[in-house]
Amino acid sequence: MSEIVEVQEILSESPKPPVEVAPPVAPVQTPATAASVEAAPVKTPEYVTTGFLYKVVFVVAIMTSLLTVFTYDRVYATKVMVFDLQDYLTKIRTDAANNKLTPDQFKTRLDVLESNVLSVPKNTIIITGDVILGKNAKRLVIPE
Repeated sequence: MSEIVEVQEILSESPKPPVEVAPPVAPVQTPATAASVEAAPVKTPEYVTTGFLYKVVFVVAIMTSLLTVFTYDRVYATKVMVFDLQDYLTKIRTDAANNKLTPDQFKTRLDVLESNVLSVPKNTIIITGDVILGKNAKRLVIPE
């Protein structure tokens, strides 16, 4: 224990080295930088005005509304399509009765009818043409 006390006494008696503090260094200015500092205009801070923010909010709101309406119309809105099934079947029967259609052609026409009806998007409703009174409805046309 006495050795530890002796080491502590020796350390406490040893002189501490002086701390040197460097004098502050002034920045060196060349004639070009001194002139540019003096000639530089003082800039005032530019703030975003409320009028500009209102315009940005207005444009974003209009774009969001248009995108929402477009998406709703394309994906979710129910569409109505007209198909004159009675007229189509009458044409097939007439052609079959006049021997213009073979049984294979008759079967292919019915398959084409089925594939066209099944290819309609899921948000589209097909109704028969005899129910529609107006002429502006979109019609399902099946090629002959």
